[in-house]
Amino acid sequence: MKNKIIILLLAILTAQVSFGQVKTYKGRMFPYYIDFENTSKSSRITESIGSGARYTDEGILLTDDTKNTISGFYFNDLIIKKNYIFEFEFEYAAFGGTPANGEYGEGLTMFLFDKDANFNLGSGGTGLGYVYNNGSTKQAGLSGAYLGIGFDNSGDFKLRGTSSSTKREGVYNVPFKHDSSFITFRGGQHKNDRYKGYPVLYSRSTDGWMNKSDVIEAKLNSTTGDYETDYASGVGNVRTDYGQYIRYNGIRMSVYPEDSGNEGWSISASLRDFGDLYYTIGSIRIRNNTKTRDENGSVYNFESLAPEAMRLGFTATTGQATQKHMIRGFGVQLNYTPETIDKVITLCLAENDNTEGVTLKDPFKGAVFYTGTWGDMAQGDTFRHIDLDSILLEDEEGRPVDYVREDYDYGNFSLLSYLFSFR
Repeated sequence: MKNKIIILLLAILTAQVSFGQVKTYKGRMFPYYIDFENTSKSSRITESIGSGARYTDEGILLTDDTKNTISGFYFNDLIIKKNYIFEFEFEYAAFGGTPANGEYGEGLTMFLFDKDANFNLGSGGTGLGYVYNNGSTKQAGLSGAYLGIGFDNSGDFKLRGTSSSTKREGVYNVPFKHDSSFITFRGGQHKNDRYKGYPVLYSRSTDGWMNKSDVIEAKLNSTTGDYETDYASGVGNVRTDYGQYIRYNGIRMSVYPEDSGNEGWSISASLRDFGDLYYTIGSIRIRNNTKTRDENGSVYNFESLAPEAMRLGFTATTGQATQKHMIRGFGVQLNYTPETIDKVITLCLAENDNTEGVTLKDPFKGAVFYTGTWGDMAQGDTFRHIDLDSILLEDEEGRPVDYVREDYDYGNFSLLSYLFSFR
């Protein structure tokens, strides 16, 4: 006679708003992390690399001291669904380079785009590889774009372009106290038009206000298409060049879907400087349908693609002014994931026992599942709020466990019985 211990790790992989878990694409996806501190390309990214870019033991250098270049990539093994409640963090450095007219440039963008769209970056220079440039030389915006967060040294990424060479939507006629070093959130393309849309949802100077009359930030009014201005405290600087050392800013963002993602997202963001101090960037609400103004200043009804699932990536550009842009330490985690309890089954088997399975009743007893909207997350029970079709069960080695499920429903009471196979 011998004892055989079976440990059933009830591995619930990801979370969404209505239920405690959803199916994944390729094994366990979250938490997701990659440090990029390697001199060779990672197989986990798909790239579009320009002159001067390279892989280093400090991170991915997207632009070097090279004029008019653009580089970008996305994570090919990461999918963000529109109903996820998640947080992501990354570190970037913006340093070195050669100034033009006293400023370095241009900047970098973190972006989300439709997972089914072909990977095509947006315009270079002040477009930061995200927004379009519909001027004399037409350059489309990022294909399938939904959201772009630009860290812009020159401040031009936020502006409406009205010249013959640069025409695009953006902030116009707002008397910002400062002209450079801005963090700007832009929306996606208008329907399937890569030459329209990408409206500025929110833009703020990293410099703080001196008095309440100083305009530091602008936020899109979704009903008028105009911008509401305000003052705010400082959050450090987009550029991280402080002498001979490479220093990094850390960015942390929390994302919550509104109405299960059908109406957009709410995002809160903060910046951590090299002294490990966190500063609030701001909170915004993304609307899939809103009013905004086009490159000529005319109000229209903006409609985004609102994709079911998205990919995430980065791009950086230079113009006549240059700057080195480096990315490292990127990670994503889901909030409100279920809290499960591992189940241990001890069997007493003879040496020649050919038993191939065991029945376990109520394997999720004692687990906690979350339900409701993000603003009022309540702990759900195991019977009314669990999506049983999306469960993945694993053994102690991380291998999927074969099982057959039987459900019994007695009014408000349910009994779950699982027949597990093992060898």
